[in-house]
Amino acid sequence: MTRISRKVIYELARNGDRRLNDLNEERNLRSYTSTRMGILQRLAEFRQLYTYQKRNIPGQVKTLIERLQRANNDVMAIGGRPFRDLDVLEIGPGQRFRQLSYFARFNRVIGIDLDELVQGVSLISLAKMLRHNGPIRAIKTYGRRLLGIDRAFEREMDNQLGIRRPPRYDIRRMDAAQMAFPANSFDLIYSYSVFEHIPDCRKVLTEVKRVLRPGGCVYISLHLYTSESGCHDPRIFAGKREMLPLWAHLRPQHASKVRPNAYLNKLRMKEWDSLFEECLPGVIIQHHKYGEWRLRPEIEKLRQSGELNSYEDEELLTTDYVALWRKPEQ
Repeated sequence: MTRISRKVIYELARNGDRRLNDLNEERNLRSYTSTRMGILQRLAEFRQLYTYQKRNIPGQVKTLIERLQRANNDVMAIGGRPFRDLDVLEIGPGQRFRQLSYFARFNRVIGIDLDELVQGVSLISLAKMLRHNGPIRAIKTYGRRLLGIDRAFEREMDNQLGIRRPPRYDIRRMDAAQMAFPANSFDLIYSYSVFEHIPDCRKVLTEVKRVLRPGGCVYISLHLYTSESGCHDPRIFAGKREMLPLWAHLRPQHASKVRPNAYLNKLRMKEWDSLFEECLPGVIIQHHKYGEWRLRPEIEKLRQSGELNSYEDEELLTTDYVALWRKPEQ
């Protein structure tokens, strides 16, 4: 790992959990550093995720682009106009800018995040990340960068999208619950797998309505907590699914086995339904299910043994919960 020595990384990670309480006091929107994990657990998480992320990058990119194209078509359908030359806001792009590279091809896109997001690798950017994101987050990002995983993904994304010269993105450190933008600033506001990590989603949706132009559209996709992978245990995403019982986070006798790597607000489907309808009247809700044919028989088995009876099939089988809305014209 060249100049950033293993000893330094180890010390930063070891001290990371000691700073969690301070970080949480400083930040309203908590990232995965809000969960307590020991150094060995963190190292195991890094190893598992890096191994998975290096696997079949062309296939990962192809799947992502297909999902983004479906979202693009949905927005065009409710917006009634081509998805080009628009002012667009992404809430929570994360360190890999996956959606930004897709939507910024034909639009003016700004990404906001409470974390310090860096483009490239330098000691200055590392210092900023250590200050604002905490050591664990910084180590995770820089480890991925130094191992070349992010660059390999970015190159493949550019290749499949036909991007010759990747742009430098407009990224701003900002709280989505207190945006600095004037009212009516954007034609589209979108977010992927972020709202499940927000403590007060109502405040964010109020701001979304304020900065969205009349006739503008909202596309919010969140990872539903009650889904089979909704606990955000890194083993699920790193090809180690067999290490954890299905829906372990919803089954009291197995809940202690779960090690989520992110703060989760744990809202259930009906709570999301009520929240979105209250904040975005007339919202269109979509339920995206993956592996339903495999999971439905497992639900029946668990029900026969007296488990998961307080959960409906729809909330157990839905992975991505999507809210689509068009702001009325004034």
